[in-house]
Amino acid sequence: MAISIQKPVKAENRYKEFLKVVSAFHSLNLSSREIEVLDELFWEGDGILSTQARQQAADKLKITEFNLNNQIMKLTKKKLIVEGKDGVKTILPALMPSLEIDKPDLAVLFVMKSKI
Repeated sequence: MAISIQKPVKAENRYKEFLKVVSAFHSLNLSSREIEVLDELFWEGDGILSTQARQQAADKLKITEFNLNNQIMKLTKKKLIVEGKDGVKTILPALMPSLEIDKPDLAVLFVMKSKI
């Protein structure tokens, strides 16, 4: 059995929508704030949690760096932010789709198959 979901998504919201679908299908229970944090880190630092990316994300979200670090800690406990061998924290590679597109809108199509 295959399930398909098709929904037009504005370009600036495409990663948030991706996270919402992944969260629902994998029971990640991501809060809206966690989705916002991942979204900002994805776009600001290409998924790499550099000092600059963290500062820019905190500024855009209008939160302190302390609160941002608390959100990052929650995401690390959920294993959605991982630390590489070089000590650099990044968003889990499975949550790093290629979303580069020139069109202002992106149609997202998710197809999931089950053996039922």
